Amino acid sequence: MRLFPRLLLNHLAVMAVLSVVLLVAAELAAHPFIQHHVNEMVQLLGDAGAAMRGDLNEGMRATLTRALFSALPPALLVAAVTAWVAARRVTASVRTLQAGSAALARGVPPPPAGRRAG
Repeated sequence: MRLFPRLLLNHLAVMAVLSVVLLVAAELAAHPFIQHHVNEMVQLLGDAGAAMRGDLNEGMRATLTRALFSALPPALLVAAVTAWVAARRVTASVRTLQAGSAALARGVPPPPAGRRAG
């Protein structure tokens, strides 16, 4: 497999793992924050709030989950474009090095160092 697809797939695999870790970490870390907020709401609402504790807790958790799943696609899109650009830049540098090495092997002077291969 050529270098560009390998680099891009590597970046995409890292993004997939990061997405799963983000969702799991948010789920685990959110519990104390949600509990604190629900406790504040229960105090403000009094007895009615105590009866609603389960619904408040579930509603907050569901809202957080929906927010994360809504934010994930655009974040992954931006990360994928960034990965594509990074992989293209790396492979362009490698192509420049390959062209210079091939030119040296043929006895032809390589292009000046300031020029980039397109």
